[in-house]
Amino acid sequence: MRNDGLGNPPVPDIYILSALPTVETMNFVVRSARPVAALLPDIRRAVQSVDPELPIHQVASMRDIIQRSMTLERAASTLTAFFALAALLLATLGVYGVVSYFVQHRKVEIGTRMALGATSRSVLSLIVGGGLTMAVLGVVVGGLLGFGAALYLVRAFEIGNVGPVPFVSATAIVGAVALAASAVPAWRASLLSPMAAIRDQPESVWQAARQKVERAVRHLSGDDEQPVVSLGTLISEFADSVRRAGSVRDAADASLATLQERTGASSIMLLEKAGGEYRGRTCSIPAQGVLMNLLRHYPHPLALPQGHFAMWLRWARESRPEHIAEIEALASTGVQTVVPLRTKNEVVGVLLLGLPTGRERYTTAERRVLSNSAEVIALMLENARLTDRALEQEKVRRDLAMAAEVQRRLLPPQAPRSAAATFAAFTLPARTIGGDYYDFLDLGGEQVGIAVADVSGKGISAALVMSVVQASLRVISSQRHVSLSQLAAQMNRFLYQSTGANKYATFFYAQVENRGQRLRYINAGHNPPYLVRCANETTEIIELCVGGTVLGLFPEIEFQEADIDLRRGDLLVAFTDGVTEALNTAGEEFGEERLKHMLRAAVGAPADEISTRLSDTMRDWIGDAEQHDDLTFVVVALNTSQETTHTI
Repeated sequence: MRNDGLGNPPVPDIYILSALPTVETMNFVVRSARPVAALLPDIRRAVQSVDPELPIHQVASMRDIIQRSMTLERAASTLTAFFALAALLLATLGVYGVVSYFVQHRKVEIGTRMALGATSRSVLSLIVGGGLTMAVLGVVVGGLLGFGAALYLVRAFEIGNVGPVPFVSATAIVGAVALAASAVPAWRASLLSPMAAIRDQPESVWQAARQKVERAVRHLSGDDEQPVVSLGTLISEFADSVRRAGSVRDAADASLATLQERTGASSIMLLEKAGGEYRGRTCSIPAQGVLMNLLRHYPHPLALPQGHFAMWLRWARESRPEHIAEIEALASTGVQTVVPLRTKNEVVGVLLLGLPTGRERYTTAERRVLSNSAEVIALMLENARLTDRALEQEKVRRDLAMAAEVQRRLLPPQAPRSAAATFAAFTLPARTIGGDYYDFLDLGGEQVGIAVADVSGKGISAALVMSVVQASLRVISSQRHVSLSQLAAQMNRFLYQSTGANKYATFFYAQVENRGQRLRYINAGHNPPYLVRCANETTEIIELCVGGTVLGLFPEIEFQEADIDLRRGDLLVAFTDGVTEALNTAGEEFGEERLKHMLRAAVGAPADEISTRLSDTMRDWIGDAEQHDDLTFVVVALNTSQETTHTI
């Protein structure tokens, strides 16, 4: 029983009968489940039934008595809660102020990170993480101090039942406060425009308005800066420099000297785009580096105080070590202002300017001169690039024309003439030069060699391999007593040694002997030529397949040769796959059956007539469709009589 209040310890009580001592005032305690208002009349009636003159006063419920006894404690708790909330508010404001200062101080760095690809989520993580780190350090230090103080108070004031709940609750409250206080600056930082952050522009609308008012006041008072030079004058001076220059490089140097004189820059350097970097005479930076990523978001002259490079280096060492070399190279140039030279589609160059002579920064008028100059110099660089490209394309065109002329000279200027047969050939490269090859060889003794080859690929590389095939055939065929199998084997070995592993050539070679009565041939992986002959009022087509694999893929290959008797009126057509695989505008191939049908109808005609008819048919078939492969064929038509007097 605590008769002296809940805050005091209980003392021993002695209970005696009320009839023994004389009691002037007596307290009764009534326990009932009924409400106090309903119970009080019954209590009064009960007391009056014993003594009608006995007064009843100070009636109160046990709850009221307990509350009156805790008045001082309640006041102390309220005061303590007030100071705790005040401390919590001060802690919130402190964390918010520190984080806001952190964001403001590193605004340019945050803009740099966002310009380099950092997302709003990563910015939030950076700032909130910094706030929570600070909170963790505070919780650790405060927790140790609080734990020590709690132990002292427990022993000094004999406080019991001190559990972990207060410490856990305090930790959770501090963490929540730190999170809430960091979230607002972090959210504001995530909404920053990279361009505004890099320029360190005011975030507040009121601050921006104040700056506009200040500029207007300066303008009205006549203190506004006058332009250093007009755009027309600047273009005229640049044009004079270009006219006096002997080359594009001299013109750029002269223009930079004019710009340096107009702005008073202590130094100026031009970095031109060259592949994956921007190069100058003494400095180069990557196209995907820190500076270029900034300039993609900021098209105006960008001031770079020396403090920025220290901040960049700290950031690079923490997050992007690959950018350290670039930042150190930029810092060594003494650059204070960077001007991007921008065309419609890209940044073609960068101007690096040192500090203005005798001053710490460029004036607004000088910055306008730099912006105007950037457009003019960017146009000059773009025109120079287009001119160089046009000259390079013209040089390539001339080289291709010369190569095509050389290739045409490698082919026979005209078909041979023989008493036994007529000869004709046709070639149509898919590009200016091609990889198809045909040849006629005068072997003496009324023997004629016929060659058709198709080199893998197209264009210049195929043409070079084609020249190797032509040279090797001419050299080897001039040797006496060389069989066709030996000729193919030697050509394969020579081609294998002279070309790459992915280059090869299909090859067909035949010799018309005995005044057109016999044909010896070898086929090295080429499309089988067609020997068309009429027999018993039917037209027969014989495919000449004997030989071996293609030339140039393997070092040592054995080939087989074959021979066949020829008859008067026979027709031999050797062709490359560009003939049968030629596509029309509908994407349909010409095919072997169309070729065979046409040759059956052409048997008995001279070779030049068959060649003209076949070439016209192929051109009509291709029409406006794209030609995907070189197209070549050779026609040999044996005479139907021996009345001709032409010789080889």
